[in-house]
Amino acid sequence: MTNNTKSYFNSVADNYTDSSSKGFWNLFRKNEKKAIIDLIRNKEYKNILELGSGSGFYTEHLLKHTNNKVTCVDFSEEMLNKIDLKNVIKINSNIEDFSHDTNYDLIFCAGALEFVHNINKFFNNLEKLLSPDGVFITLVPHTNIFGLIYKIFHFSHNIKINLFTNKIIYDHTNLNGLRVIKIKKAFPF
Repeated sequence: MTNNTKSYFNSVADNYTDSSSKGFWNLFRKNEKKAIIDLIRNKEYKNILELGSGSGFYTEHLLKHTNNKVTCVDFSEEMLNKIDLKNVIKINSNIEDFSHDTNYDLIFCAGALEFVHNINKFFNNLEKLLSPDGVFITLVPHTNIFGLIYKIFHFSHNIKINLFTNKIIYDHTNLNGLRVIKIKKAFPF
């Protein structure tokens, strides 16, 4: 992640949660949240890691639907400071370089993978963080018109992001000893 990316997210941290709860962004988040809850409910996770947690929108839902502690990692200390939830461990780190002694049963990454520069390095680290039967859930912008609009928005803030296809996800998971179990689309991304 570049300094531009970090500066941008530090600058919007104070209003990020409120902004994402309004208008079109709120509609998108409702679709995303439904897809995520469908994937995590009715499963037991002992160790949960959220990469790119931001201000904790998804953290709250991970806590609610898994009844366990969540370790939140984000490169913006200002974003982490906005998380005011019990049972949360906050770590200020770039998700591309993050490593830990713990193996996680669930690793969740929404709205962060598109900012990673070396996706192969990210997936290589991910493989080391996952427990043998662990699950990785990610939410990424797809290569479509909505993804392009999202990319232009970030480009207007001097930030380059990646868009994804199913093939890109399959290629990086296979290359790093992981396998895709399910792809679920959450309109519009």
